[in-house]
Amino acid sequence: DHFPIDGQAKNLLLDPCEDEPLDHLVWDGQTGAVGVIPDPSRAGRGHVTIDLFHLNQEPLREERRWKYLLVRYLLVQVVEEDPINPETCEVLRAELLPHRPWLGVVRQLLSRPDDRARPLVDAALAKLPEIRVWIADWL
Repeated sequence: DHFPIDGQAKNLLLDPCEDEPLDHLVWDGQTGAVGVIPDPSRAGRGHVTIDLFHLNQEPLREERRWKYLLVRYLLVQVVEEDPINPETCEVLRAELLPHRPWLGVVRQLLSRPDDRARPLVDAALAKLPEIRVWIADWL
């Protein structure tokens, strides 16, 4: 069955129109892997979604990894450039558009950065506050 339900007819797949993926899934930007958050009440649906859609197969992992590394690189450029190169802003803004692929890993990076990424994200947001406007629609 490609639309699994539990014993009470509840959908076991995550629906990104109804569910917030960041409440169920976690992305490893360094490897591109997707996993489930450590909350047992939410892990089941995350596992089913990952397994059914084969979300950890190559090249999906590699594409997510490259997206993460590209956005992280652009944030580094924002922090280090003085003044910020307009081309850096243009490319970063394009990568943050809501229709761009692999937005989950980017949303996590910007809205729930891990301890290693937090200083970079905070510095980039402080130096280029327009980022908050660019991501307001999907954050």
